Amino acid sequence: MRSYRLLVTSLLFVGGLAAVDPIQHAPVHDKPWKETFGMTLQGKERTYVVYQDNSYLLAQPEDLSDPGFLHDKDVVVAAKLGRVANGVVSFYNMPKVVASGPMELWRTRIDGDNLYVFGRFTVANNVQRFAISAAETAPSDQQIIDKKIAGIPAENFDARLAAANWAREMGMVQGNREFWLVAADNIISQVVDDVVAKAEAGKDVALILKAMGWCQDLLRDIPRAARIGSAAWIRQVGGAGAEDVAKYMRRWDLEFYGGQWRPRGEALGQEFQDRFAAIGWRDAEGYYKLGRWADANAEVLPRSRELSYRAYQAGFRADNNHNGIRRELGMEPAKAGSGAGSLQGEFKDTLSGISIPTPPGWNRADPIGGDATWIDPTSDTAYITAKILRNQTDLNDFAGIWASQVSSAQGKADFMSIAEEKLTLAKGQAKILRYSYREGRYQRMAALVVAVNPAANSALRLDANGADTEAEAVTNQLNALFSQVIIPDASSLPGAKSDGDSKKPGTAPTPVPVPQAEPQGDAAN
Repeated sequence: MRSYRLLVTSLLFVGGLAAVDPIQHAPVHDKPWKETFGMTLQGKERTYVVYQDNSYLLAQPEDLSDPGFLHDKDVVVAAKLGRVANGVVSFYNMPKVVASGPMELWRTRIDGDNLYVFGRFTVANNVQRFAISAAETAPSDQQIIDKKIAGIPAENFDARLAAANWAREMGMVQGNREFWLVAADNIISQVVDDVVAKAEAGKDVALILKAMGWCQDLLRDIPRAARIGSAAWIRQVGGAGAEDVAKYMRRWDLEFYGGQWRPRGEALGQEFQDRFAAIGWRDAEGYYKLGRWADANAEVLPRSRELSYRAYQAGFRADNNHNGIRRELGMEPAKAGSGAGSLQGEFKDTLSGISIPTPPGWNRADPIGGDATWIDPTSDTAYITAKILRNQTDLNDFAGIWASQVSSAQGKADFMSIAEEKLTLAKGQAKILRYSYREGRYQRMAALVVAVNPAANSALRLDANGADTEAEAVTNQLNALFSQVIIPDASSLPGAKSDGDSKKPGTAPTPVPVPQAEPQGDAAN
């Protein structure tokens, strides 16, 4: 008897071609037989195994190309279980073989299990049949992969990549294809991580280039290659290696921005955000140039039109007479001599009769996102906007109106509610929401007031905005402004029927509460 040297190989024949089965890599001690011996058949040395006092031929892939060779022989094969129905068993790696066996062999098995199956092989009328008498559990796919990897030194990166390629080949012939392909990608990913760690420790740019190449060729993951090539130590080392990294990146149409190689569109998008945040609130020309830059890069910059419009709107808020911005926004050129200060006096809506005075010390500007806007001349960020809410289907549905207005605030970046409170309004309802959000790199504090007076057939929204250090000052101005808002009864408006109520003064709401130093959570309605 000679020592066992042949590993189990599965049978998979599609179009007459054999494929190597991964179960051949199972450890010898995991096999259910203890004894093997050799015998010469058809001029070839073959291996028999002894299992439960019976001898079985260890089948090879090429055996199915000559079904007559296996006819009327007891064989053992390594197989991957498929479906079991009405006593007929299918195996993923023996699609042309009609197999059958006792049901008790399969009651604890599931689709995809690796098995050693023992039985008698026969051929009749060109049909290959396999009468199975016993089945034993074989190592799982993961155990097979682990055993394959365990025999490879960690520093032998090429051998580990060869194992990944082997796993991909197995994925092409196994029923659980995705499992093997994911396993292959995991092996490659771990190799890349190890190579990057070794390259950083030894400041070896050549290894980094290898890792980047594997990301491109084996993982199809250019963003990961970009992150690897963006390590600061590569630029510190410099030299030809760093230049080669840069050539790789440019070949992939990447640009270096903000300490990171990025796709060109992403780099331009990040540059826009940084430039927008750096522009002073009063710098209309800066916003105009940024908008033009966004339009010039429209082919590459994602959402370029949206971003340029954002820049033009910010510039218009800074100077509503900037003719370049007005042209981009589709507005008529500003008349000579007209300035932001030309808007004087209180705001009065002729349809609803709502009257809002100018906050003390503030200037009125052309409206942005509403019907009237006031800005703080000592601040680059503080402003208050008033908007008449028109075309409301049901002014008695305050909850619905409130929800629709609040949703616009909730859509802002990093929105966080600070407080929500009811306000007192004669013949109507009012509410305030104080919240914070992020604009670019900066934290903003804001407040939103909605007041609805069904008797006056009118609804009003006030928005206050400022930097986090201006929260109290801006809310004080909102308080002063809201307390002076006049919402007249509908009967007092021109054209309404005159009666005793028409001489009653309009209703003025109660002041907005000033936020405390440490805002509490949302108050219950």
